[in-house]
Amino acid sequence: MVFDVFGIVIIVVFTVYVFKTANENGRNAIGWAVACLFTGIFVQWVLMLIVFIVIGIVMVLIGARPGSLEDTLGFWVIGIRLGCLALSVVGMFLILKKVSQIPDEEEPFAEPPPPPTFDRAE
Repeated sequence: MVFDVFGIVIIVVFTVYVFKTANENGRNAIGWAVACLFTGIFVQWVLMLIVFIVIGIVMVLIGARPGSLEDTLGFWVIGIRLGCLALSVVGMFLILKKVSQIPDEEEPFAEPPPPPTFDRAE
């Protein structure tokens, strides 16, 4: 429960900061904020759910009773949740780092030189 609240706070803070930074640097603020939001949600909850489903399937396949999974995974749950929280922070930080870079100014389009003229003396 504490990890969920802490994770939501981190996602909201990063998303707001990414939005402000992208807006200041002339980038698509809404797009980058949505990317940050989905990165945080996916890594913190969806990836964690996938990891637990895979671990549960593997444990059942090796012969563990389904009722004993909670007792077996008790301590590892905290580590997996903290790992997913840390990975989401890293992912959102990488997005923030990319957004905080000032985009390069594109060179204005230069007119091509006029075609060469050939003097034909006949």
